Amino acid sequence: MRRKFSNKISASLSYAQEAGGGPAGDSLFTISNGGKSHHLGLKYSLNDNAGISAGYSRPNFGKVSISSSGMTAVYSGNSANTIGVKFKVNF
Repeated sequence: MRRKFSNKISASLSYAQEAGGGPAGDSLFTISNGGKSHHLGLKYSLNDNAGISAGYSRPNFGKVSISSSGMTAVYSGNSANTIGVKFKVNF
């Protein structure tokens, strides 16, 4: 969903879901059971040549069991927070 509040400021909000490969795996470097994520973005135009954008994302990873060398590890309830900022200048 995008919303333009004025000629200078706008925002976006989105939700994504990925099915993933399954709840079990054999590599410790993968989380293959998909997940859900929320995203928020803001953009502010200072003038025709300059602006600033900022975004936030929070993915929640699905539960997965990893079996390797006779041991099993279960990853569940994991999430990440990411923030990004961009300054734009055209000249």
